[in-house]
Amino acid sequence: MANYKKELAPIGYTWAEPVQFNFGPAAGIIRFHVVEQYNIITDANGSSVNIGQNYVEQGYDPDLIIPVLDPVTLNATGQTITFKQLYEYLYSLYIKTAIERDERNLQISPPTPS
Repeated sequence: MANYKKELAPIGYTWAEPVQFNFGPAAGIIRFHVVEQYNIITDANGSSVNIGQNYVEQGYDPDLIIPVLDPVTLNATGQTITFKQLYEYLYSLYIKTAIERDERNLQISPPTPS
């Protein structure tokens, strides 16, 4: 099993981390797709290099119960969320940030005709 916790560790320490999240319909099917990158510590200063990529994917199941983890410690918080709730929250975040972007773009005055 891959190690998912990045920490300053000895040379040769490896871990996987997400580098891209895709969550939404593709070809009419809602799915969660994450590209993960594998890294290795290369020197005593903690420098690292990418040594490969992989992905994980989960098809939409509104009733799937997901245990919530602390993103720093990776320990379970004792809370859960359903896939449906997660999709609703992320889609709401998308709409909120898209509206904010659109409102910022409206503040740019169009050129006046001469």
